[in-house]
Amino acid sequence: MLSRFAACVFFPLTWKDYALRAVWNSCNECSASGLYVSFVMTLVAQEDASRPIWPGCPSKGWATGVHRLTGLPNGRPLSSAAEAEVEPELALATAGSTGALAAADGAEMAASTAPSCTFEPDVGYQNPAGGKSAPAASKESCCEQCWADKYCVVGVFLDKTCWMKYDNTGKVHKKGVVSCVTTKTPHPPPKPHTMETHGPCKIAIVIRSRFARVRTR
Repeated sequence: MLSRFAACVFFPLTWKDYALRAVWNSCNECSASGLYVSFVMTLVAQEDASRPIWPGCPSKGWATGVHRLTGLPNGRPLSSAAEAEVEPELALATAGSTGALAAADGAEMAASTAPSCTFEPDVGYQNPAGGKSAPAASKESCCEQCWADKYCVVGVFLDKTCWMKYDNTGKVHKKGVVSCVTTKTPHPPPKPHTMETHGPCKIAIVIRSRFARVRTR
């Protein structure tokens, strides 16, 4: 097994030969520590984060570096439970239950994907692509509301109100304002049609015109 991993590590093209593996394991009947963790499995986790990883066989599992319920890499440094002298049973007892572990992983994933903004004090945005407004208790709340709006790219927070902006042009200095700038690309909503340009209106005019000609014959 070690020779196979060495081939994978130094010749990346051979990863295709292992595409159907369900889990990555560093070695069999080995220490499952040291270079197996700090180099081999760290490189494996960087190359393929879609499959669970395991320190080795036999092993007590991971102390850090993976989601505890799925075994998938979470981007943090790997350390085995044997090296940290942490028993999996102790980790489970500390967490309380499987439900608590799921909540912890969910909170971790939510924190990593939570909406964030670049806050610009004393800066406003005045452009014709304005949107709706909503009450907001803080600039952080305004940021969250802007992310929740499909078209908002900048939230302007002023007097406990969040003004949604559908464009990020027209930046101006405005005292007391905090702009919450997202990373979204401007995509204004389509403009509504007026009665003058709407299709059925033109059809009605044509029908009335033809009806008038029939009556005069």
